[in-house]
Amino acid sequence: MFENVKYLENSYKLSFQGFIDSTESYNKLINWISAEYVLFL
Repeated sequence: MFENVKYLENSYKLSFQGFIDSTESYNKLINWISAEYVLFL
């Protein structure tokens, strides 16, 4: 039982970390596009 809880906890942390990573890269992409757009103007 305890092992299952540990496993769920770890997979939850991993998916949350993945979510944070993808959000950060998305923000970087948006910032880059904004910068390029401003330079293009």
